[in-house]
Amino acid sequence: MEDSSDSSFYSYGTYQADLNFDKSFTFINHAYDVGTFSDTESGSSRTFERYLDEQILEQGDHIIAEYTGIELDYDTAEEFVAAIKAEDYSGIDSLQKLTETSKETSEYMYDSRHLTIYDHTQASPKDFATYIELREYWQNSDGSTEEVISSDWEADGSYNRVVSNASTLDGESYATTEEPVWNWDGSVSDEYQLNYWQASYVEKSTNADGYKETISGGEKAILNEDTAMPVTNDDDELMVFNDWLETTVVYSDDDVRVHTMWNHYPLDGYEFTREESGQKYQTTVNDELVTFPEYWGQFIDDLSTVVDELVDEDLGKQAIWLRVIGESIRGTQHDYDYCEVDIIGDGATAAAFSTALTQCGGTQAFTSDDLTDSTIMRRKNSGTEVRYWTLNEGEPPLQETWTVDGIKQGEWDSWSINDDGHLVLQVGDFTRVIAAYSKGEYGAGVLVFDSGESDESEIWSTYFAGKDDAYIPETPITE
Repeated sequence: MEDSSDSSFYSYGTYQADLNFDKSFTFINHAYDVGTFSDTESGSSRTFERYLDEQILEQGDHIIAEYTGIELDYDTAEEFVAAIKAEDYSGIDSLQKLTETSKETSEYMYDSRHLTIYDHTQASPKDFATYIELREYWQNSDGSTEEVISSDWEADGSYNRVVSNASTLDGESYATTEEPVWNWDGSVSDEYQLNYWQASYVEKSTNADGYKETISGGEKAILNEDTAMPVTNDDDELMVFNDWLETTVVYSDDDVRVHTMWNHYPLDGYEFTREESGQKYQTTVNDELVTFPEYWGQFIDDLSTVVDELVDEDLGKQAIWLRVIGESIRGTQHDYDYCEVDIIGDGATAAAFSTALTQCGGTQAFTSDDLTDSTIMRRKNSGTEVRYWTLNEGEPPLQETWTVDGIKQGEWDSWSINDDGHLVLQVGDFTRVIAAYSKGEYGAGVLVFDSGESDESEIWSTYFAGKDDAYIPETPITE
């Protein structure tokens, strides 16, 4: 009922629900709303208090409501209203304040609801807010819509969870969520078994080629568990220790391709954080779902394009996998300069080797820390093969060459670092000297000097990447 003379209104009623579909109405409440309203040509608003007398006897299986085990204090809504008007608040199970507004312009229609829940057991309950929620909804003139739901769990002025959803008439949608993730036991993710703050999003659309595309991503940040809010640094920025980005394109029911990238960041004072990155691409090869991972970094600029082009060449999954590893190794060259040298035969002498190194910038000496107990790798034969050298202290160097037909192993007699900081490999009377002229964080550009009594001498350029602690499967991942 509304009274236009003083802009007041009230309403009441009884509401019933069968939460677990057992044909029993175990959720019942009497509700009494009383407040004021305002109506103008451009919009309206209602601010009112809501009193509830509730019965919640069971937890719903499909509609979640907090189980309290309470029962109604009044048989009818009319009796409940009469008690409130007589200032008898003993039967109140919930006291709320709501402000509902609507506005219409030439560009959009807007509706909002601001809800505050109070501790009704206090003598002055309106001084003890326990929960605040703001719901906002826009319907734009172009047909697009947006909804934002912000929840303040402690009613302390900070929104602990913000969820937004937007959509267009063309079928595009965008959703974001910012909230704590309670994962101390690893039940949500086994990657980080701790509680953290997470901001994530999902965007669905049709790409430029007309295929359905879903882009999702987000970041994990340090959580203040006492306030259920993210921790910020001196610049008021989130302390992010992990982020990810995933793109899924549906070419057909049998051809769904997924590209995933991730990064882990070290943070001072948090031992669980680390510096690490990687990516993977999942596609179909010869009717088999195959994932090509780059667990050791993101050295391939466009992994999805690289793999798609190799699939189009009708290569098998293992041949593609070797190319992917090779492209990753080649990608480490972004971190250092590359110098082309190729000398074969009589001109390939120690003096020519020294001259070539000088022209390439001079020796960047290898140290024991660089090479001892490590594995270095390089791309061979335009990526159709991958070569690994494992250099353990006190042991002969182990050479592995990965090919489509399998892994070939070879063992040299010895390895060492000479006075010039060059890696020296020896087998019989054959010597290979590897000298770095440019060193980066992930690898090095090197010149190689091969010599031996029965072999033609040669000086040539290549590059090595470090494989320390990196997991590189022998074959791609299949499902």
